[in-house]
Amino acid sequence: MVKPAKIELLSEIKEDFADAKLAIIADYRGLDVEKLTDLRRKLNAESAKFRVVKNTFMKKVGDDLGWNEIDSMLKGPTAVAYAPEASAPAAKVLRDFAKANKELNIKGGVLEGCAISEQEVERLAALPSKEQLISQLLSVMQGPMRNLVSVLSAPMRDVVLTMKALADDKAKN
Repeated sequence: MVKPAKIELLSEIKEDFADAKLAIIADYRGLDVEKLTDLRRKLNAESAKFRVVKNTFMKKVGDDLGWNEIDSMLKGPTAVAYAPEASAPAAKVLRDFAKANKELNIKGGVLEGCAISEQEVERLAALPSKEQLISQLLSVMQGPMRNLVSVLSAPMRDVVLTMKALADDKAKN
């Protein structure tokens, strides 16, 4: 018989993950409490959470949410970093933490309902930030306008330079 506390916990986990656009599954074996607290603090700064979840609960939640492809990732101790909004910053934090702490092993995850591999999590983490993308877009949009202004001002500039050269030539003579 299933205990009410387990049903409530399962419901809470399902509610958390249902709102998440990104869930990254990791093996946290070997990390001490201090390092886990540090990781949670860094993820909280990016509006993400880090939760240790039993594999049976994660499998049940995954089945309920349609994340059937995650079953292969649920081996050994499992923790999930999940973010309700922008996903790249949370992935960057987890990737950087995993590089600094070899005990954390990213197994894969789910991005907007689709399973992603460890390599895809790495590619997601490598994406530029929203501000960087906006800056690049504005730069690309300004290029043609800058070139047009340069082309349109070239004849006038040539006339002015020719007149200046003539004036200088007359001043010498």
